[in-house]
Amino acid sequence: MPPTPFDPCKQWLGIDAVDIGDPRRLLGLAPHEADPMNVLKAAQARLATLHAIAPGPYDVARTALMKRVEEAREKLLAQIAATRPAVVRPPVVPPPPPPAGFAPPPPPGRPAAAPAAPEAEFPVGTGLPTVKTRNIKYRKSSGSAWIVLLLIAALGAAAGGLAWYKFKGQDLEAKPPSKPAAVELASKPVAPAAEPERATPEPSRRVKRPRPADPPAAMTPKPVDPEPPGDPAPAGDPKPPVDSTKEVEPLLGTALEALQRADFEAAEATIDAAHEKAGDAELQARVSRWGDLVTFARGFADYREKALASVEAGHEYDVDGKKVAVVEIDDKKFIYRFAGKNKTTPRDKIPGAILLTIVTDWFDEKPQNDLFLGAYHATKAEPDLEKARTCWQRAAQRGADASSLLPLLDDPMLRTAAQ
Repeated sequence: MPPTPFDPCKQWLGIDAVDIGDPRRLLGLAPHEADPMNVLKAAQARLATLHAIAPGPYDVARTALMKRVEEAREKLLAQIAATRPAVVRPPVVPPPPPPAGFAPPPPPGRPAAAPAAPEAEFPVGTGLPTVKTRNIKYRKSSGSAWIVLLLIAALGAAAGGLAWYKFKGQDLEAKPPSKPAAVELASKPVAPAAEPERATPEPSRRVKRPRPADPPAAMTPKPVDPEPPGDPAPAGDPKPPVDSTKEVEPLLGTALEALQRADFEAAEATIDAAHEKAGDAELQARVSRWGDLVTFARGFADYREKALASVEAGHEYDVDGKKVAVVEIDDKKFIYRFAGKNKTTPRDKIPGAILLTIVTDWFDEKPQNDLFLGAYHATKAEPDLEKARTCWQRAAQRGADASSLLPLLDDPMLRTAAQ
C-alpha cells in the first residue's frame, strides 16, 4: 500500500481539508462562538502556528491556508458585528445645583486658608501633657526687601575695600624689615562678604501670535522662468518591462502534467517556482488559483484512498443504473463483477465511474466535497471542465467557497488540455 500523502490541513491545523470552508472549524472555535475577542485570538494562534512552520516544498499550501485563516477571521467578525444590537447611549443629564452654603474653590494661584487645627490631646492616663498647636503664617518677601539687602551688602563691601586700600597704602610706605608670621597673617585683607544669591525670576510665557496669511514681499520667492520646451534630458536607457507570462506558462503546463499523473509533490514544487517568476499582481493571483487546485486535487486523492480502504468484498454499488459488486480488493488489484462477469484491474486503474461512485458514497453531505470532486474532473488525464463546473457551482450554491476555483474554468492552460 503506498504511503499516505502529506495532508497540510491535518498535519498543521488538525482538521480535515473539507473543513476549510467552515470559518469556525478552520479557526478551531466552537460552532456557536460569537465573541470577537475569541475569534481574533484563535486567528492569531492559527497564523502564528503557520508562520512557525518550515514549509519546505509545501509553501503554496501554507500560503493558501494563511489566506483562508485571514478570510475566515474577517467573515466571522462581520457576521458577529451584523448580529449584535446597536448600542443605545443614555441621555446626558446635567449635574444638580450645589447645595446651600457651598463655598466655591479658591481661584488658581491663591492657596485656600487652612482651617485651625483642633487641640490635640492624648488619652487620659498616658501621663503626657496636652499639646496645643498654632497656625504659623509666613509672608513672602517682597522685591523691595531684596533690593535693600543688596544695597546694604554693596555698601559694606565698598567700605571694606576702602579700609583695606588705606591700610595697604600705609603698609607700603612703612616697609618694615620683617614681620612675625602672626602679624603677617593679621595684616592680610579680609575678603568681602559674598553677595547673597538672587532668586531667579520665573520666565515669562510667550504668547504665540498668528502668522500672517501671506509672507512679506521681501520674503516672497521670485518666480522661476519655465524651461523652454524641448527634449528632456536622457535619464539612461530604461529597462523594458519583463513579460513573466512567458516564464510562468510552461511551469503551469508542467504542474498540470504532474497532477494528471498524481505526482502532487512535483506539482507543488512547480507552482512554487511559478510564484517566484510571477511579476505582477494579476499573474500572481492566477498562480495562487493553481495552488488551490493542487491542494484540492491532492485532497481528493487522500479521500479516494480512505474510501477504497473502507471497501470490502461483497459490497454492491449502483453505477449509472447498473449493479457492480466487489469480489476482491487489496493493495494491488481490484476485482469486481459486472454484467455477469468478473473483471480484474490494478487498484490505481479502477474505472472512473466506479471510483467516483465509491468515493461519493463514502462522502458525507458537506458542500465542500464538491470542491474536491471538481478538482478531480479538472486534473484527470482527460479533463472534463463541464463536470468540474457543475461540481464547483453546486458547492458555491450550497455555501462553500469556490471563488478561487471557478476562474480556472477559463484558464487557457486548462481549456487547451480539455480540447
